[in-house]
Amino acid sequence: TFQHQVQAKKQTTGGASYAQQKRLARERERLEKRVAALEEAIARTEADLASAEAALHEVGHDFAAAQEAETHRQGVEKELERLMAEWEEASLSL
Repeated sequence: TFQHQVQAKKQTTGGASYAQQKRLARERERLEKRVAALEEAIARTEADLASAEAALHEVGHDFAAAQEAETHRQGVEKELERLMAEWEEASLSL
């Protein structure tokens, strides 16, 4: 009968809604964990960048050492930019 169809549809919709809510909650939790991990990685990379910049200032007039230190600093800086972009994207998804 029509009432049975309506009742069955309500039960199906309610189940799908619950399943969807669970899926969304799991996805949100995954994103929150990813954001936290990225924040930790960013903090470590910022510390690495500060060390790389300090090392660059310590090389003095040794051109080869300065060039190597600058190459390292640039690599750390690029990694920091990548992490920040990923963090921003993940944060906006929350």
